[in-house]
Amino acid sequence: IDAASSRGIDEIRALRDAVRLSPMKSPYKVYVIDEVHMLTKEAFNAILKTLEAPPSHTIFVLATTEFEKIPETVVSRCQHFSFRRLAESVLRKALREIAKKEKINIDDEAVGLLAFFSGGSLRDGIGYLDQSAGLGEKNITGEKIREIFSAPKRELVEEIVRSIVLKSPEKGFQAIKSAAENNIDINLLLKFVLREVRALLILNIAPDMARELTLSEREAEFLKEHKNSLTPNELERALTILLDSHQMRANSYLPE
Repeated sequence: IDAASSRGIDEIRALRDAVRLSPMKSPYKVYVIDEVHMLTKEAFNAILKTLEAPPSHTIFVLATTEFEKIPETVVSRCQHFSFRRLAESVLRKALREIAKKEKINIDDEAVGLLAFFSGGSLRDGIGYLDQSAGLGEKNITGEKIREIFSAPKRELVEEIVRSIVLKSPEKGFQAIKSAAENNIDINLLLKFVLREVRALLILNIAPDMARELTLSEREAEFLKEHKNSLTPNELERALTILLDSHQMRANSYLPE
């Protein structure tokens, strides 16, 4: 049940009446209410008693992306399971396996970019892979993925990161100017730079965790070259500034 389109009290009353009927074949009837936070206050009140004492043959699954909007009276009557975003390494492995089964040739950089754009969602990652292959491409490269998703080139990201670790603001400003002139999404560029600086910090202060970083061969070589260019405190400071900038842009109402 999509609560975004069936959010009124009448739909919930109909559901409440239906749950009383025993299942025809299976031992249980399972009701999945997606985006449950979209239900009206009256609808929540109507289903409250059913949630408190459901028929023995009925299971409710309430799914939401905005848990804080669920009334406490409903939350207290449910078991709560939080689903976290998948690690990039897990996404890479899954996407590579899917590509192999679909007979799609895809290089390491392309897999990494798709995992990065997926933001921890396997569904989105599969959708992006399907979108890339749907263009008639059976050989998907990192360059092709950057072109499809208007992502900044690897050289541009490296130039900005290099300007940070070598304390060369002039080169950094030149790279940013080039990005703006080529209509590169600055916020997306910032996310790529953030990812690199975070990886540098991990390599610098916790090298044993390096195996958890999912890097292409080129990325690994670049980071290895610059991992000791800044102290841990300097890298932490740079990361904090970049994170603050990213958050500020995300909340800004000013035009680009």
